[in-house]
Amino acid sequence: MFAKATAILRHSWRQVTGNLAASAQIALPRLLVSALVILCSAIAMVARPDAFPLGFLGMVLAIALLLSVAVSWHRYVLLNETGPERRWDRVAAYFGWWVAISFLGGLAALPLQLMLGLPAAHEGWIGLLAGILALWVGLRLSPKLVAAALGRQLDLRAAWRATGQEKGVVEVVTAMIGGLFVILGGLAAAAGGLRAEGVLQYAVPAALVLANLMLALFNLSIITTLYGHYIEGRPLR
Repeated sequence: MFAKATAILRHSWRQVTGNLAASAQIALPRLLVSALVILCSAIAMVARPDAFPLGFLGMVLAIALLLSVAVSWHRYVLLNETGPERRWDRVAAYFGWWVAISFLGGLAALPLQLMLGLPAAHEGWIGLLAGILALWVGLRLSPKLVAAALGRQLDLRAAWRATGQEKGVVEVVTAMIGGLFVILGGLAAAAGGLRAEGVLQYAVPAALVLANLMLALFNLSIITTLYGHYIEGRPLR
């Protein structure tokens, strides 16, 4: 169980590190544009309340660009599609199922979220457990997202059954990802608190941006791997 979960994460990480040029080509331009759109939209909505509709439209555009990265990455890894096509119909389908699966994950974690009114000493742990539970549901259903990106039929029940074939594997993967987020969150907080001077004041933010990019692609690769292994029967390397 632990070995299989480790193999899934290792395979996913190799997808990123073994395709660095493709990673940059697929993700960087759209991530930079979406970050700029989000920044401009936020500034517009704060500076001029009447600009809210335009700012909201900008946020929707930024989300579409981010999800187009996910769709392109799944299609690149599983179909070896390297063309410039954006396939907005697949992005729209991906968005719809992303919202649905996020809702189901939040619904599953709702009982824990309702406990956040307990004494503050427990709120951090309860919030973490709620997040991990929502993440577990998302991973169990994630093959549906990849299927939407590829334009293939797969219902949620089939996705749930497929990722539950090997008892405990997805649960261990979820726990590992949760632990990784906690560690990286601590490192990011420590880096943000550094009083950097000279070159470091530019190097630290740049390193954080690069780390977030790699982490985002790693997360996309995990659900790509789950689909490839449990739906298509691809081996782990």
